[in-house]
Amino acid sequence: MVYNLRGPSKERTPSNVKLGIMVVVLGLAYLFSNFHRLSLSVISPNLVADFNINTAALGILGSAYFYPYAAMQIPAGSIFDRFGARLTVSISLVIAGIGSLWFGYAKSFTELVIARGFIGLAVAFIYVPALGALRTWFSEKNFGVLTGLMLSMGMIGALSTSVPLAFLSKLYGWREVFSVVGFVSLALAVLSWFTVLGKKVEQTSTAVTKKSAEYSANLKKIILKPGFIILVIWFFFFAGTKLAFQSLWGAQYFSNVYHFNPDQISLTLLLLAVGNIVGSPLAGRLADIFGNFKILVWTGLLCTILWGYMALVSGAMPFSMASIFYLVLGLLSGGCLSSSFSSIRTFASKEYSGSLLGFTNCAAFLGGAIMTQGTGSLLKMLLYMGIVTSYRILYFLFFVVVGLLTLLLYLTNWPKKLEDSQEVVASAR
Repeated sequence: MVYNLRGPSKERTPSNVKLGIMVVVLGLAYLFSNFHRLSLSVISPNLVADFNINTAALGILGSAYFYPYAAMQIPAGSIFDRFGARLTVSISLVIAGIGSLWFGYAKSFTELVIARGFIGLAVAFIYVPALGALRTWFSEKNFGVLTGLMLSMGMIGALSTSVPLAFLSKLYGWREVFSVVGFVSLALAVLSWFTVLGKKVEQTSTAVTKKSAEYSANLKKIILKPGFIILVIWFFFFAGTKLAFQSLWGAQYFSNVYHFNPDQISLTLLLLAVGNIVGSPLAGRLADIFGNFKILVWTGLLCTILWGYMALVSGAMPFSMASIFYLVLGLLSGGCLSSSFSSIRTFASKEYSGSLLGFTNCAAFLGGAIMTQGTGSLLKMLLYMGIVTSYRILYFLFFVVVGLLTLLLYLTNWPKKLEDSQEVVASAR
């Protein structure tokens, strides 16, 4: 099946080739963003040995990426709405490249934390502008699958932090790997400047040239709607649990509870990433067909069941079973996030995309920051109960939180209420 990728527009639109190149470049930029986000899970044993840090300090280092990333999501949306993706993404990649070089040459734990925070600050301006560009330049009916494809590119970055990163770190050292990533990011910044499209002319007559008070008033109406508030809360808790597990504590869990060796840990994390890569576009396409809300609720329900299963069987799964389990977890969690992000089209027209994505992504990574650090403190506090029991309690909490949020989504059914009133969409036109 061939999709007409160009959205309806009175002005001349770029060719599908140019649009395709832009998608690839934006995907590569997001790939490196995810590499930095999740790489700590694999190199954490090296950092513990090289810098003599404990579990609590490791939690601080893990969250150092997420706090500035979360804080910049709302500004990132506003900046995209004003300046477009080309300028925003290109500058972000330059700063991220410098941060990666700094991380690779860090001489102290303090430098590691600052450099990782610097990277988080920089790559905060990639995902939201990327999705905003997709919604600007592509047909609305394909936004779900394109969102899934972007998430899949990011998960390839996650995949690179499993077996490939473990192998390269063992062969060359983690410092050299981050140095190379820094130089590649700088090169990608140049490529982004020449291939990512700027804003549409039509945008000048919409959000950008509207009176600031009118735009802000409409945006306020949208973000204060109960359905959107619930979606933001959903992002905070669901993405928070996923990011805390995948970015750091998953590897610690496999090592401390299952006593997997480093190669087994890397392979299991790789399967988790593969599940994300496949699940994101699949759920995006299903969301385009059946609706975002239905796919979001069903994938959320299935993820709830998996967290509950983890709470029951911690320490009791063989490697083969764990591998299959985390592949399925990746499929469902990636699909859930894909349908969540594409749900923003439910609330308003395209000129508000950047700002709305900024709010939801801010919630997701603020949740990741708090839960990554909080999980480290919780596990340390529960250590007297035994390592297996402490992880069972942790995943039981994940089960309760995700389950309650999924139930709340189901009960509110915001798409039906928006369809009945048409108030939010009409106000944003």
